[in-house]
Amino acid sequence: MNGPARFNPFALAIRRPLTEEEVIDEVARTPRVYEGECELSPYARRELVMRLDDFVEPLPRFFELENRISGMIRAGYARRNPLPLGLQRQLVEKQGLDQREFTTPAPITLAPGLSLIGFSGVGKTTAVSSVLSLHSQLHIHESFQGVPFHRTQLVWARVACPPSGGARTLLMNIFQEFELLLGTDNHRRFENSRRSGPELIPNLVDIMSTLGLGLLVIDEIQRLVRMGDEEASLLLDVFTHLRTEIHTPVMLIGTPKAMSVLNSGFEQGRRNTSLGHIDWQPMDNDDTWAFFVEQMWKLQWLSKPTPLTEKLQNALYEWSQGITDIAVKIFKMAQYTVIGADDEKLTPELFEVVVRTEFAWFVPWIPYLKRRDPKLMSGEFHRLFEPNAKKGRRKSQVAAAPDLSNALLHAGVKPEELHDVLAGLRQRREAETAAAAGTPATSVKPAKAPNKKKAPAPAETASGLTLWELVQQQPHLSGRDALLEAGHVRLPGALGF
Repeated sequence: MNGPARFNPFALAIRRPLTEEEVIDEVARTPRVYEGECELSPYARRELVMRLDDFVEPLPRFFELENRISGMIRAGYARRNPLPLGLQRQLVEKQGLDQREFTTPAPITLAPGLSLIGFSGVGKTTAVSSVLSLHSQLHIHESFQGVPFHRTQLVWARVACPPSGGARTLLMNIFQEFELLLGTDNHRRFENSRRSGPELIPNLVDIMSTLGLGLLVIDEIQRLVRMGDEEASLLLDVFTHLRTEIHTPVMLIGTPKAMSVLNSGFEQGRRNTSLGHIDWQPMDNDDTWAFFVEQMWKLQWLSKPTPLTEKLQNALYEWSQGITDIAVKIFKMAQYTVIGADDEKLTPELFEVVVRTEFAWFVPWIPYLKRRDPKLMSGEFHRLFEPNAKKGRRKSQVAAAPDLSNALLHAGVKPEELHDVLAGLRQRREAETAAAAGTPATSVKPAKAPNKKKAPAPAETASGLTLWELVQQQPHLSGRDALLEAGHVRLPGALGF
């Protein structure tokens, strides 16, 4: 290694840049289907399909992520040399080299910062963990070029934002992670103290500087939203402070909801994403998706493997909308469901049954994912299910009964039609309310001519009421909780309003 890194023990401890082929060899995790396993009993094979939880297939965007993360670690150490400047000069002079070229210059800019934002299930945490595993996390130094050098180097640490609590809780989690890696429990002296989050920052800076931390990764950054603007702003300032004072790169990972925090101010946004912002959307139904499904499809424990067809590939995309975690779960549970049947075969219809029974919570999101709804893509998905309110009127906080959307979907309403059906029901309720009050209804479309066919009997909900009776009792006909908890069974034509 040439340049200042040649006399930098921290930089020399980091492995050289890898090729894409080397990354694939080290990161890809493909479980095996061993000979004779497909002939085992259904009971045994249902357990074997759980191996799919370990399936990891590096995709093209993974290599960009690896390039940036590994580059951040190297760039951070390029401006940080734990050897005193005088000792660096002695070592350089001893080898007859130019001191201006081979001594580490002082940092003049912030250490790199990077944010990775994407939906839950698109593989963010798995990908980052896989990249970090390419770098040994801990190095114990005893000497350097014949000179005693006793230091412990921590190359990276990953900590998740706590689901509750404030800045102090997150800082304590970072201390605990350090202690877990080092096998000590010195963090208890901070835990038992009454110092606030800001008062703990100097201790954090001191420990990270001593350990020579190469990269701090903060996961689940969207949880900062729950902490309030003041606490969230404090923590973003802490991350910037680490990159400024001790030149430690910081990476932030979260769902689209985190954008409201990261975009809270120009200065914070500029400082926290100096190496850019990576946006991981669900996959498109393209060649990359086809490759992913093809690799996963090899992992079948059916008595006779089902050949992959374009129809099956498209059906899996339809019900997962390109979210890899969901796709793997559907594929796994489809096998689990059909193993032991007379005809162990994967079909598009089986995928639908699995999603509607095992992952019913996901179905209401499909139409929004399918059209890449801007609110969903920007992290404002909580607004998708808010009831409409007239201008100037405060929105009611009362949500629809959880079994309303559930009943609609059980009655045969398709997920992509649910929004329109709810809107139609709302209009009908407004019309009846207006008629009872003797006032004209607003925004009510004229009813269509009745169908000559015999109308089906009114479908009953779990509460024993017909759908329209249930509708009449609801103050609102949509609601986040109602849609999230919906379950689905197809019964065409059984609406009965």
